[in-house]
Amino acid sequence: MFLLFFSLQTAAESLVNELEEYITESFRESSVTVLEGVDITQTNMSFFRQQLNQIATHILRCTDDTFGPRLLQMCNQALFECLALNLHCLRGDQRALTAVINHRIRRMSSDISPSLVNWMTSMMTMRLQVILENIPVSQEQVQNYIVYTQRDPSSASGTQEAQSATIGDTLSPAAATTAEEAMSGSHETPAASSRETRALPGDLGASGGAAPLGGDVAAAGAEGGSEESWAAAVPPEWVPIIRCDMMTQRKVKAQPPLSDAYLHGMPAKRRKTGQGSGSLLSLSDAVSQAARNAGVRPITSPEQLQSDLETQEVKEAYSEQVKADVKKRVREDPDFNSQQFPNAHRAFSPDS
Repeated sequence: MFLLFFSLQTAAESLVNELEEYITESFRESSVTVLEGVDITQTNMSFFRQQLNQIATHILRCTDDTFGPRLLQMCNQALFECLALNLHCLRGDQRALTAVINHRIRRMSSDISPSLVNWMTSMMTMRLQVILENIPVSQEQVQNYIVYTQRDPSSASGTQEAQSATIGDTLSPAAATTAEEAMSGSHETPAASSRETRALPGDLGASGGAAPLGGDVAAAGAEGGSEESWAAAVPPEWVPIIRCDMMTQRKVKAQPPLSDAYLHGMPAKRRKTGQGSGSLLSLSDAVSQAARNAGVRPITSPEQLQSDLETQEVKEAYSEQVKADVKKRVREDPDFNSQQFPNAHRAFSPDS
């Protein structure tokens, strides 16, 4: 067992050491100001080292039915403490913490569409703002993780012991499906008591993921009285845009019938499947439907128009006009391929 835990600590140390370069890069390239005297890289490495050891130890040791809930509780608490720790080291500047996280997201998503990355960072920023305002971790709970640039060696062991003693006593959120649910289910904080009209991140997407706002916003608008709940959860500059989109979606008109010119340019198969009814073989029916679709009325009456179209003279004239048009198309259209339509000349030859 001793060898197992020794190997566990060695593996955890190796993993944390691999993070050092990324941690240093994220804070350096984000151009943020760190609390004076704090070694931000070593502080984060110390935090990750302790958290990883605790979680791995729980995975190896726990054998009862509290394994799952306790593991989720530890992961949620680690997330909250990580945010609280870095927020404290960045002088409480939420924008600086957001910049560091956004920088890491962009570096990890360099091969993804920029528009998708921008959406991810926007959603993360919105959620992070709400979480930080209601985070169930105090500054005192994360003080023991901080590593200073010039540290008294005698205080190192004391800090380590204090941290070990604090872990069991730290107030942790109840087991939950997501970090947001854990935050909302934890003990009441002053920040939480002032958020009566603000929507939780969990309200904006399922399973705590970065879900688009469209469906939930539209649903909120349809309810009438709950419009302010979503408006308080998005950046102020988004509110008029979303409201305009909601109004536009309500005014969407039904698709008008397609024009004859548009249908004429469609491939035959698509035209046949796109039309709800079958082909109109009757000239009078076709002209009557075209008149209705165009919104025009005959100068006499619909009955008189249909009667005129049923006469033999009109039918013959229409047939001759169609043949003449097709002959001209076959003769002059450069895209016509006689090899593809070898029998076209039989029906539409110039002397037919």
